[in-house]
Amino acid sequence: MMFHTLGYAPDHPEAAIAWAGVRKLLVVQEDRAYCQPCLSPVWDTSLAGHALAEAGVSTDTACGWLIPLSVRGLHQDPHRLTQRLDANRLRESERKSLAVCDVDLDYTLTTTRTVDWAVSTARFPNQLKNVKARLDAYGMKLGLWFGPTSAAVSSKAVREHPQWRMSWNGKIGEPREIWETEKSYEMCMVSGYADYFADELIRLAKEVGVSYFKWDAISQYGCNDPHHNHGGENNTQQESADSYAFQLVQSMSHVAEKVAAAVPGTIVDFDVTEGGRAFGLAFLSSGKFFLINNGPYYQNYDVPIDLEKSNWNLFFNQGPARTWITRSPLTFDKWIPSVLFLTHYFPDDPRQWQEVNVASLILGQNGIWGDLLSVSDDGVDFIGSSLARYKQVRNDITESDPVVTGLVSGSPEIYEKISPSTGKGAVVIFATHPGGYEYVTSHKAVTQHWNSDGVTIHFDGSGRATIQAQFEKPGAKILFFGVK
Repeated sequence: MMFHTLGYAPDHPEAAIAWAGVRKLLVVQEDRAYCQPCLSPVWDTSLAGHALAEAGVSTDTACGWLIPLSVRGLHQDPHRLTQRLDANRLRESERKSLAVCDVDLDYTLTTTRTVDWAVSTARFPNQLKNVKARLDAYGMKLGLWFGPTSAAVSSKAVREHPQWRMSWNGKIGEPREIWETEKSYEMCMVSGYADYFADELIRLAKEVGVSYFKWDAISQYGCNDPHHNHGGENNTQQESADSYAFQLVQSMSHVAEKVAAAVPGTIVDFDVTEGGRAFGLAFLSSGKFFLINNGPYYQNYDVPIDLEKSNWNLFFNQGPARTWITRSPLTFDKWIPSVLFLTHYFPDDPRQWQEVNVASLILGQNGIWGDLLSVSDDGVDFIGSSLARYKQVRNDITESDPVVTGLVSGSPEIYEKISPSTGKGAVVIFATHPGGYEYVTSHKAVTQHWNSDGVTIHFDGSGRATIQAQFEKPGAKILFFGVK
């Protein structure tokens, strides 16, 4: 009814998802069929409020809770975010096991402008205080997602410092729309704008309580302005462009360091999924790479595709294929800790593929991307309990060098991440074919452990663990050493 009232077509993706959610509530048996009550507290509160009103009882408390959750007739109103964070609530076991919640503040929650980042009080009357309080209660960080180089035409940055705008061969680029916000110029990060941007993040960290910043859409090339910090009148345009490309990552690192120095504990994550992004290891001295978001994309593999008509995502369904690609960068773990390469895994049912995704995640890439509210109760319990165990030994896993047996997508494909100093950590076994597989750890392991079904463990005289894993179907087995 809501989507129909807002003018959405029945086959619109959002409306289709809503119908799919309703159908999940249907229970059809041989002799009867019925619809389960909706799980959302919004509906319950609304219906109970009507009953109270008819009985002449005050509904102030109920209305005060419901009003911020209402769906208004605004284009792309962030009701989906409100549902995720507030109305439906991520179920407790899941929330307790996730560490960061990212909010796409730039595109859906600002008033109308980029760079002048401010939470829309029309949509969030209490700004993000309620969201922040709830995240604090669950020990989670508040994260915001930004396009750092975009600044609205009427923003303070553009009004007071138009000289910081990117230019190419003497011409300022035309401003363009950034999602639902006012048109924006592209700003040069190798200019005074870098410190201006850093100060904005510091302000948000102090005023809103943000401690996790995700950056997007910073391209390696794009500016050869002779009046910035990457060239001068005596340099050719090509020299200025190359200097910009070379200094960009250093400038980004400077911003991340400045924010962390002003607000200790903050983390900056930069999305390098798409092509053309700035990619330099210097940034990892102060920030992290968001290595793969909801990709990979067809374009990454030069596969022909009609970008106007087809879905860009190469793999977006549950199954093992996507995880073969996302685990491939773990080869860097010998030299660069995998926790610096955030990669998102899917939480979707069934359990078989949840096990594969969670088993991949705990090797250090630490990301989940998907419709968490559509995960079954059993899936929520599995993901929540698995991540809770992982948190007990994540430092041990991070500090250990990987011992890898087999190839990605092979049977078996085994990762040992056990700390030599503590004997704690994990072993993960993947298989694409049913069968029995045996593995002996390279390091001594503490005897206190947890393991997936179908796994047996015994310890030899030297303290190493001999693991036997039986696979009835393709999937993954997880073993944690040193968890309660």
